[in-house]
Amino acid sequence: MNILNNTFQATQSRDFQGEIAKNFISNVFSWMGIALGLTALTAYYFGTDMELISLLVNENGGFSTLGWAVTIAPFGLVLLMSLGYNKLSYTALVLVFGVYSILMGMSLSFILLIYTAASIFKT
Repeated sequence: MNILNNTFQATQSRDFQGEIAKNFISNVFSWMGIALGLTALTAYYFGTDMELISLLVNENGGFSTLGWAVTIAPFGLVLLMSLGYNKLSYTALVLVFGVYSILMGMSLSFILLIYTAASIFKT
């Protein structure tokens, strides 16, 4: 039995596993960066266009039906992604994640109405 040969295989296996982990983390951060950009663009468009905000808020200052849907739907989408991870296709998960990012941008657009752009970019 050659011990050195087994050690080499174990080292080679660890290097391969490290490469897999590196690629996985890189993909996760890429998807999160894309989603963050999509959220930021959506928040900007909704936060700077009063016609779009009026879709979320009624004339009394409360949420409209769409406003409530935008507020509550992300919780349902998170449950859908979590519980359906093994059942949904890759394309379906990407689509749900994109919709989640857009809905979060719509929800976060109210921050642009409350705070000035300078204070948002400063923090």
